[in-house]
Amino acid sequence: MSTADWHRLARDEFILAGRWPGLLRHRDSGRSLAAERGLLLVPSRRNHDASSAIALPFVRCFAKRDRGLPPLFVLFGGPGVACIGAFESSFFHWVERFTEVCDVVTFDQRGANGALPCLDNPYPLALPND
Repeated sequence: MSTADWHRLARDEFILAGRWPGLLRHRDSGRSLAAERGLLLVPSRRNHDASSAIALPFVRCFAKRDRGLPPLFVLFGGPGVACIGAFESSFFHWVERFTEVCDVVTFDQRGANGALPCLDNPYPLALPND
């Protein structure tokens, strides 16, 4: 792939743009888990031969003991759901429990939280009440 085409990906292509050690911290309690954070580039449209890349942040919480099991991928429903934010708040308790057995991984979907490009509408949607 040439440097001019770095932002375009084939329908079955992805790029691990980076990963780094970190913590997953619960927003309210201050509890934390050892984690790895990273950024995955994927095609924006899989029904085309090539399309522009979008960046999806991910977090992987490590199992407290290696049992040789594959990681558990937690996928949240609905477009625009901030999955990593749920890991840091309402779902944190479950992540703690699941890491007793295996690694736990999630990522923010396109348009949510840290995913790029940001798909928030910059214009307020004002519709007449009638």
